[in-house]
Amino acid sequence: MARPRNFDETRVVDNAIKAFIEDGPSGASLEKLELVTGVGRKSLYNTFGDKHGLLIRAVEKFQLDSIRNYVEPLEARGAGKPEIESVVLQLAEDMADKDCSSGCLLFLSAQDTRLASTQVDLLVKNYFERLRKGFLKCIKRGVSRGEITSTMSPASLADFFIGVFVGVSNMSRSGITDKAITSFVEVSLQELR
Repeated sequence: MARPRNFDETRVVDNAIKAFIEDGPSGASLEKLELVTGVGRKSLYNTFGDKHGLLIRAVEKFQLDSIRNYVEPLEARGAGKPEIESVVLQLAEDMADKDCSSGCLLFLSAQDTRLASTQVDLLVKNYFERLRKGFLKCIKRGVSRGEITSTMSPASLADFFIGVFVGVSNMSRSGITDKAITSFVEVSLQELR
């Protein structure tokens, strides 16, 4: 008879996310994952299969949290320019939060070729497609309401804001000051005019 788990899987995954962001998906050692999660290697393997299985669970959770925080507001009924501004400013604020690790596990996983997998790639691709569709919908609505007067096409503007997301994450991870990130975001939002 298998012994019941004496740890909270959600907490373990949350702590693993921090380690994967801090050291990179392939750079986070099993020793570090044991340390930050408080769970021994055998229990990690029994629960998640292996390090890659834990990474997949971490990416899934990070993706769901990111969808809730950044995508769903853009998909809300009637969302437009104010929601774009709110989401982009929220991202900058979240990246400045010193209690959370800097960077985005989705971006890091997409860039880490040593732990590349179809499953992780699909999670990342689906997230960015949904984020882009959310931006595009809000931009089109903002244009139709006269809130957005940019000369850029809605599709180009949506791509631009995907770039802003990547840029803010990379700036945060690179140790660039919160003030510089805020300035970058404020200048970026001027593209909405």
